[in-house]
Amino acid sequence: MQDGTINRDDYTKLLIRLIGFHEAFEAAAHLSDERSCWLAQDIKTLRGERPLPSAGRQRPKMPQLESAERVLGALYVIEGSALGGRSLARGLDRLLGSGEPNGRRFFEGRGAATGMAWRDFVGRLELVSAEPARRAATIDAAVEIFSVFETWLGGWRKADVGRV
Repeated sequence: MQDGTINRDDYTKLLIRLIGFHEAFEAAAHLSDERSCWLAQDIKTLRGERPLPSAGRQRPKMPQLESAERVLGALYVIEGSALGGRSLARGLDRLLGSGEPNGRRFFEGRGAATGMAWRDFVGRLELVSAEPARRAATIDAAVEIFSVFETWLGGWRKADVGRV
């Protein structure tokens, strides 16, 4: 994506793989479906009214996120990835058109407010860093979510885009 050479089918496969991860994550962390809704918008842009293929309903198994510290640690991975998403969105110009927001809503994230959202998040993170047990729970969850994300994304090219 970064170098602008991804094709439409591969980009769709990536989004389908990402929506599975984010739906599972949002459910496990009891968060709103903000990111999965952005992904659904992008997939609809690429696929039109065709229903999401079965691969879009597959989800990875998430670790338990039973405490505020563990949710915060998991969010560290998600919020951190949003920082790079905006530059990845620019790599889609060849595929989607320069400056065209449709199809890259997920990677645009909060747009110009992304940096502020990250700074706010880091402020929340710093509140738990002073207490060793809370810090350990936060770090453990971040490592676990990153591992799930890495493993799940490893198969993104195999996603079914539902070609007819």
